[in-house]
Amino acid sequence: SARGAAAARAASGSVVMFYRPRITQLSRIMEQEEMEVIWSWLPNPYRFMDPKFIFTTADNGCSLTNLYNCCGDTAPTLIFVKTTTKRRFGAFVSQAWEGDPSHYYGSGETFVFRMQPQLARYVWQPWNDGELFQLSARDRLAVGGGAIRLDKELWKGRSEPGSTFNNPSLLGDAETEAEKYDFECVAVEVISFIDNDASLYANVDDVGF
Repeated sequence: SARGAAAARAASGSVVMFYRPRITQLSRIMEQEEMEVIWSWLPNPYRFMDPKFIFTTADNGCSLTNLYNCCGDTAPTLIFVKTTTKRRFGAFVSQAWEGDPSHYYGSGETFVFRMQPQLARYVWQPWNDGELFQLSARDRLAVGGGAIRLDKELWKGRSEPGSTFNNPSLLGDAETEAEKYDFECVAVEVISFIDNDASLYANVDDVGF
């Protein structure tokens, strides 16, 4: 297939491949150029797929229950968060948002990222003995232990340093101690992936040899 050929070329090291995702719905959180950067961080084969918004607070309301219902058994997904102080960050999670409500689950493909004060991705650090990948409890959603926490109304949240990804607070620099860790949301989005194999070559660029 087209995707298989592209993946093989990328794996061979003969050329660096970049797939420009076809964005049919604009994010209220990320710019298109930022989406392309995030796409470059995705594991195969998802970096060669296109985005599909399956939940947004603008369309589906500020409810964690609604988020779980919209996501169903879809996996993997991206989650984006924007705060009242214009901080933007998110996570790629490998499993569906319907796991054990009392235990963390997921895999080492999961990672978190932030857009300010500079683009940064934080991946699993297995030597830290941290495997707190994702939690889908009724009253909260969490990634990376404390890296991202959202309450049941998708209104208040917290971001703390964690050992699973060896991440700092995803909020970056802040004027006050509270603003380093606590935040209020203005938007949350969840994205799944569509396999548009037939159109792959039209969106793949050779960006280096």
